Amino acid sequence: AVVALLRSDGGVTRFHTIGRDGADTNIDLRDNDSFGASLARIGDLDGDGISEIAVGAPGDDDSGPEAGAVYVLFLRPGGSVREVQKINGTSAGMTTAITPASAFGSALAVPGDLNGDGLPDLVVGAPLDSEGCQA
Repeated sequence: AVVALLRSDGGVTRFHTIGRDGADTNIDLRDNDSFGASLARIGDLDGDGISEIAVGAPGDDDSGPEAGAVYVLFLRPGGSVREVQKINGTSAGMTTAITPASAFGSALAVPGDLNGDGLPDLVVGAPLDSEGCQA
């Protein structure tokens, strides 16, 4: 994945690569994780005035074969990544198991603040989930 900083004419002034093997920000990714299959602008979670970005990796295997994952990228001014938070079936706060081959992270949406805590929430698609909870 790449964060590209644009000029007013749509040209690129600078970009930051996110991934593995020499990227500006290295993340423990494997072949077929499909990192970057979906993207969403979340909004400012940490109050630093810079929006965070969610990146889907529906082929991630860490919580089961192709169960999937979402990476929340906390950005610095200028677009480089300051911190990465991974959400998968073993993440704290996950109350529902993500089954193998769910493709969790295939689609991402930010519907606003669903629980009234003042922070934007994230909806994650898992179109192949065998439990019937595919969103």
